[in-house]
Amino acid sequence: MDRVKTGISGLDDLMEGGLPRGYCYTIVGGPGAGKTIFGLQFLHNGAIQYGENGIYITFDESPQSIRANAKRLGMDLEELEKAGKLVIIDASPIRMEVGRYVMKTPSTLGVQEFKIATVLSLLHDAKRKIDAKRAVVDSLTSLMVQYKDGFVIRKEALSLIKSLSEIAGLTSLLFSESGGEPDVGATSRVETFLVSGVIYLHNIKHGEERVRAVEILKMRGVNHSTKMHPFRITEKGIQVFPEERVY
Repeated sequence: MDRVKTGISGLDDLMEGGLPRGYCYTIVGGPGAGKTIFGLQFLHNGAIQYGENGIYITFDESPQSIRANAKRLGMDLEELEKAGKLVIIDASPIRMEVGRYVMKTPSTLGVQEFKIATVLSLLHDAKRKIDAKRAVVDSLTSLMVQYKDGFVIRKEALSLIKSLSEIAGLTSLLFSESGGEPDVGATSRVETFLVSGVIYLHNIKHGEERVRAVEILKMRGVNHSTKMHPFRITEKGIQVFPEERVY
């Protein structure tokens, strides 16, 4: 099976060398779990180490903030953008700029006219422009709260997943927010059933400290690890320790 390496130290060893190419995967985690860093490394490593260009779709953070956070970890996204190796699509809510609120794109969240088709159109334009192979959606939770009806939520989530994988042929990470600790609600959402894999980033309180751990809950067609493995966020990003115990 053709694999897509994340390039995250220690992670690919837990799933037979990487993610099966051309599918969507949900990255679940609470605040501070490391989802954004995970996604940034996936795209940056793809462009720098493996020659695979990427797309970052943000429904939450501004592109400026994403670039700044990446730079602190030694990842220069602006250079990748200039070189045609990365496109950041801003589909975020209305933002405050120079004392006034402005709408960034026609696909801005939170407005009555919001349509996921607009986001998908921008996605496919970016895919053609840079011949992208990877994508990150930050976050699926922010997108799905636009819809109240369960049927519509499933339909729109499926539309996004099919568009990313079957139509665009991208290997994609979809962020999904949880309350922080592992719970039934975090792993029973519609997106966890529709995607090909689910990776949970734990941020567990242990005494007076918090311990970070990664757990592969689901990975279709892969003989993956079923254990929780500790990881650290260093100045160079996430580092997973496959041989260590969580406690």
